[in-house]
Amino acid sequence: MKRFLYLIEIDLTSGASLCALELIKQLKKTNFRPIVVTQHKNDFNDFCDNNGIENYHFHYARICSLGMGKIGWLIAFFLRPFLNFIAFKRLERKINLNTISFVHSNGASIDFGAYLHKKIGISHFWHVRDFFLFDKKWPPLVKNLPNYMSKNATKIITVSKALENYLISNGCPQNKVQTIYDGVAVPFKPSERSFSKIKKDVLYVVCVGQICQLKGQITLVETISKMTDEERSHFKFVFFGEIKRDVKEELAKKIKEFKLEQCIEFKGYSKNILSNLTNYDIGVQPSHSEGFSRVTAEYMAAGLCVIAAEEGAIPELIQHNENGLLYEDYNSQELKKYLLFCYQNQSQMYALAKKAQQKFFSHYDIEINFSHILEQYNQIVAKN
Repeated sequence: MKRFLYLIEIDLTSGASLCALELIKQLKKTNFRPIVVTQHKNDFNDFCDNNGIENYHFHYARICSLGMGKIGWLIAFFLRPFLNFIAFKRLERKINLNTISFVHSNGASIDFGAYLHKKIGISHFWHVRDFFLFDKKWPPLVKNLPNYMSKNATKIITVSKALENYLISNGCPQNKVQTIYDGVAVPFKPSERSFSKIKKDVLYVVCVGQICQLKGQITLVETISKMTDEERSHFKFVFFGEIKRDVKEELAKKIKEFKLEQCIEFKGYSKNILSNLTNYDIGVQPSHSEGFSRVTAEYMAAGLCVIAAEEGAIPELIQHNENGLLYEDYNSQELKKYLLFCYQNQSQMYALAKKAQQKFFSHYDIEINFSHILEQYNQIVAKN
């Protein structure tokens, strides 16, 4: 039995943690056993407790300040070595580290795996899922982050070619970096959805994700505000996700100003979003920074027509006018154009949705992802 540390910093409301959760479920079929270590106690720990998975929570360091401004950046910068040292000492008291085969860091912003790799020489599998550290959305605490990652990882796995190309072009050796697209476990089969040929008078549009500046839902609300009353009457917009404070006031102001209450509904965070997606026609992904975009893959699996910002890794999943529609990031007029296109050309909308669903099951199904990850685990263990 091969035991390894699985470092997961975010709770189950994030796509990165959901991907980790699905991987852990798949690992039950193998001889690999994860010991989950979170940064703070959250519902991931609860899942582990309920499923007999060894887990701990230690406040280890991040490579960014979670967007808390200059003061937050400085505090995180000076606390970083102290937090990692304390977490290491607490981990030593719980686990015999000589019995651990490797460490898997489930995100670019986790620093603890790099610390362990440097301090005790343990193999480090660094899973890079986030673009925000590299596209200046949240400045990293580490100078020349790609070089730092290269020096402190045995293998770097990126969830898109966009991330892989960025790391290689900024100094990571090509043989150390590899793309493995995320996989999603879905509760339905290919072509289970019926692609209607009857024109609908109202299209149901869904937007899933934590509602904050980085995820771009403000752009979609601005788009809705620019529609005429007649245009809006043909759409119902539903948002799933926790509303963060940085956009709550702005959203409320726009909705009140343009009287959008009748066509917009906020349903909060849903644990069963995949089961709900087949009730919609269009999935909008307005995010300004995506390393892969699990939400887009979920839309594809459910047979929705995807309209997404042409940002980060999105163009690797969606090719414009082939299996979805891409608009220039922040361009609400272009997003409006594609929403109206879908209403006016519903047969083409469903054709795009069907092609997106076909691509999902040939590229992003969980079994495809898991086989590639397992291969990498075996290679790391073989080198130890």
